[in-house]
Amino acid sequence: MAVAGGSFASHVIARAELVQPLPGDVDVAEGAAFSIAYLTAEFCLGHLARLKAGQHVLIHAAAGGVGMAAVRLAQRAGAVVHATAGSEWKRELLRDMGVQHVHDSRSGAFAPQVLEATGAGVSMWYSTRCRAS
Repeated sequence: MAVAGGSFASHVIARAELVQPLPGDVDVAEGAAFSIAYLTAEFCLGHLARLKAGQHVLIHAAAGGVGMAAVRLAQRAGAVVHATAGSEWKRELLRDMGVQHVHDSRSGAFAPQVLEATGAGVSMWYSTRCRAS
């Protein structure tokens, strides 16, 4: 699935809700390489949730494509990331990405762990199904 039909042409027309403006520090070549995963994560965390520096966000399934894009965008925003993943190698991948709060998604134990780490829970949670709240 593409944002617009004929996406490899020199010019395309796309629906406004399917595109995002390039951040000021991203050049056109880098912007052209953004995938749907980044567009999805930015729409949810940036546009819908308006994630800000210092907020805590819980990202479920953070080791998948959209999850890793969400992690990077949340880190760039200055948010505190709490991430879940289903296997140890995926959790290690998240730690290698600089995520300090990594939890097992296959166990409900992450809920009290997040509460303990934050003292109050998270400002929002993000799932790869785009439920920012």
